[in-house]
Amino acid sequence: MVNPRLELLSELEQTPEEYIPELLRLVRLFRQSQINTAIGSISSKMILNQVLEEMEDAEDIADAKIALQEDGFITLADVKKQKC
Repeated sequence: MVNPRLELLSELEQTPEEYIPELLRLVRLFRQSQINTAIGSISSKMILNQVLEEMEDAEDIADAKIALQEDGFITLADVKKQKC
């Protein structure tokens, strides 16, 4: 099994000198595109997590509003009054 890095180096050694600057530019562009893709993926995940958290908060608020309308619901203020 051939090591890909060694294979790449072998190809570079066989590349005519006049093509090296362009090849170097391509390698750098490729590496930057990989970094940008990774950053975009992380950003997308962060946005999705934020949206999911906001949806959970909205569900919690909706549940609290429903609970407040139920018969026999005791507010925190009423609980504190009963303790005194």
